Formats: sequence, C-alpha cells, structure tokens
Amino acid sequence: MTNIKNKNKIKIEIKKIIAVKYFNNRCHVCHEKFGKGFAIHHVKYLKSEKMYQDFKNPDDYHFYLHEIIQKKGTGNFALLCGKHHFAVERLKRWEPAKLKRMLEIIDPAVTGLKRKRKKK
Repeated sequence: MTNIKNKNKIKIEIKKIIAVKYFNNRCHVCHEKFGKGFAIHHVKYLKSEKMYQDFKNPDDYHFYLHEIIQKKGTGNFALLCGKHHFAVERLKRWEPAKLKRMLEIIDPAVTGLKRKRKKK
C-alpha cells in the first residue's frame, strides 16, 4: 500500500514542480490553484515529441514533459484543472467549422465574425 502512495506522491510532486515553475501554479482558464486532477495539456504534438500513450508509467511522461518544457518553453503547453482539461478534450472532437459557429453564438468577438442574418 505504501508503494502506491509513494508513486502518487512522486507524480504529484513533478507535476507540482512544473506547475509552480512554468505556469504560475494556476489553471490557464479559471486560474484555480494547482491541485488534484490537474493536467499539463499538450496543445499540439510535434512529430519529434512522444505522446502520453508512449509511456507505460505516467511519472516517466511527466519527467519527459519537464525536460521538453525546460528546453523549448511553455508555448505548446497549458496547465488545466480537471474540469477545463475535460472540456478542451471534448471540444477538440468537434469539426472546426461547427466549433467556430458554436463559439460565435457564445461570443462573436471570439471569432471576429458577425452573424449573417437571413432576410425575410
């Protein structure tokens, strides 16, 4: 039992180090302080970079992310709380045109488009 707790502590510690050092310890969306369930979201995977699935052990993946962020910076990553990471992953499934139209309904300023109204 102690072994599992130690593994979870290591994973949380490396993520905490990354969160504090590179992301101001807060979710990119809501600015909630780092805590359980947070994810370091890869905005876009580059061909030269490994993916989460490439690792058997999540700790190894987080150590790998730490190295990438040290070398290349945070531009391709975002720290997200669990709720917003889930939302981002769901939105990524949408077709770009439909997502753009959805965002336009929420806030036209986001897309910079004006809604075309049909004349009667």
